[in-house]
Amino acid sequence: SPPAPQPPKAEQASPARVSPLLIPVAREPGIYLGLPEAEYHQDPSLGSTDIKLLLRSPVDYWWRSAMNPNRPADNDDTPAKKQGRALHKLALEGEEAFEKRFIAEPQPENWAGALRTLDDLREYLREKGEKVSGTKSELATRIKAIDPKAIIWDDILAHFSAMVERDRLEVLKPKDLAEVRQAARMVSLNPYLARAFQGGIAEVSVFWVDERRIPCKARFDYLKPHTIVDLKKCANKGEHPFEDACRLAFQSYRYDVQVDHYLDGYAALLQLAAAGKVF
Repeated sequence: SPPAPQPPKAEQASPARVSPLLIPVAREPGIYLGLPEAEYHQDPSLGSTDIKLLLRSPVDYWWRSAMNPNRPADNDDTPAKKQGRALHKLALEGEEAFEKRFIAEPQPENWAGALRTLDDLREYLREKGEKVSGTKSELATRIKAIDPKAIIWDDILAHFSAMVERDRLEVLKPKDLAEVRQAARMVSLNPYLARAFQGGIAEVSVFWVDERRIPCKARFDYLKPHTIVDLKKCANKGEHPFEDACRLAFQSYRYDVQVDHYLDGYAALLQLAAAGKVF
């Protein structure tokens, strides 16, 4: 007899295809000289900032880590942070390195006779007996045809923007640049600090694996034969005596965690150097 009809099989839902999370691979353990700052921060190894986030709460660490596919973009740059980077570059690496990275925003008062506004362009053409109708760009073209040496402010800004993009420069307000230079001079002229950033190497990055098999990293501002020098700014908004302001900053930003982590990194550095792991 023919076989009994079988009930239709329930369709099995195919498992959803989930793209694997692309977590950056930790860098090979070693001492890295001249490693760009962005590459250092992109590495997922555990740094002192990560440890401070873990102490606050594991969720805070995970949210900003490479394990979170929806982590916020690191675009919270501020003028204060830019000033800090500029001070590090100038105090640690000197004028030549500083000028390759930072530049002051052009100011009209430094360009005598520059034609800035639409009214400036019209007034110039009116004095030359030329027609004054048209867009700002058309007026500027007309002026340059009369006098190729005429200073057009928009041309200065366009040239400046192209130079910034070409050379990957960071732009500082003149006031911020003056403060950075003054702070760097205060470091170099202080008898207790004058030699702090001499006789060593700036921005030394160390990657190692600790006893728990966790990839770790640290970036020393300035490494001397027997000393790690770290440069910090202190805003002192509460107008405390300077030493008290430093103690408050040390507590608020948990610099003790950074110190402990850096000492671990220094111990790893000695072993890596002995093994020839210097890149």
